[in-house]
Amino acid sequence: MKESVDWPPFPFTHSSRTELQKNTRRRKKTKMMLAICQWMSVFDKDLKIKTEKVIMAKELAMKTIKELKTKDTKSLSVKVDMSKNKVKITHVLQNSVEEEEEVTN
Repeated sequence: MKESVDWPPFPFTHSSRTELQKNTRRRKKTKMMLAICQWMSVFDKDLKIKTEKVIMAKELAMKTIKELKTKDTKSLSVKVDMSKNKVKITHVLQNSVEEEEEVTN
């Protein structure tokens, strides 16, 4: 004859197990946050410079789009590649003429 077994076993009731998972998740999140903070403090200067460059590039791209848009524009895209300091403009007109222009800084 088999004895009846209470499940889950004694030390872990259902509530304590979820509490344990919550604590583990919280600890992992805290570790990640600390790692990110350390990374940011080390690379803060480079990060600021990169962010400023990206913002300037986006502003330039938006300005270019406003200047190039005409009535016969079908689509217009400006791609900025920060690693190569390159800006690529693809301008498609209604009559399917595609104009591409690349600018490298």
